[in-house]
Amino acid sequence: MGSLGRTVTRPYGASLLVVAILLTGPLAARDHESIVVVVTDVGEIEIALAPDAAPKAVARLLQLVEADSEETGSTESHYSDTSVDYAWPLVEIGVATKRAEADAVAIAQELDATSLGLDRQLVGDSGEAMDVWQFELSKADKLWKRDSSRPERYVDWLAEWEQQGSADFLIGESRKSLNEVLGYRYSTGLDSQPARRGAVYLKASSPTMASSGLVILLTDRPALDGRVTVVGQVTRGLEVADEISRRPVTVMGGKQTKIPADPVTVRTVRRVAETTRIDDEQGDR
Repeated sequence: MGSLGRTVTRPYGASLLVVAILLTGPLAARDHESIVVVVTDVGEIEIALAPDAAPKAVARLLQLVEADSEETGSTESHYSDTSVDYAWPLVEIGVATKRAEADAVAIAQELDATSLGLDRQLVGDSGEAMDVWQFELSKADKLWKRDSSRPERYVDWLAEWEQQGSADFLIGESRKSLNEVLGYRYSTGLDSQPARRGAVYLKASSPTMASSGLVILLTDRPALDGRVTVVGQVTRGLEVADEISRRPVTVMGGKQTKIPADPVTVRTVRRVAETTRIDDEQGDR
């Protein structure tokens, strides 16, 4: 059985008002129709979407990419004429959505804990148990107390904590069960992808919902496994996102809100036609 390790994971915090671009390991495109390109004034970032991982989310994302052309006959997408307004150097970058309503787009998270192996990642010792208690469950309890919504299982754990003065009762708990107490819900039959360099996921607004924002990872973030819906992988242009993330930033409103000092424009996010992709591949030979 796998251990959670000593990596401290954090509970889900306030959502970023951005479309983020996260870059993890490579994933081959399932088909040409599932490729989109983020066009910036620095360069292009190609994303192979993963309908097997999140079929409903990917379908909704493709609708948004083509929304304006369907509604108005224009060539712009839901993400056209925006800018990179969030950058965490070599971790992730963010892109503002075209309109304020974009953040109100609600997309259900699609997560399969079994395919990610979360049911086999167990709390292995007292140190790991205390990390989970202090940095995840206790922090989440601040929201639960405010909303009078403490999960029943957490209430039982809290009683044990008060009696024992230690978190050893968490030893043997799986990452799946811990995330479920934190509010995450899992499906079966999905090929959920881990949060690794090159991965692209939807910006979560809660454990069960996400917005139309996209996040591109520039480093591995295993603490996000089973907490964000990965909808694809960057297959070309990863170095463009790296370059954007290295640019000077201005810190705004918190240590993770870093605004690029020199704006980077996102001209559009467009879907790549199969014939275009084939021509590009032949031209590369």
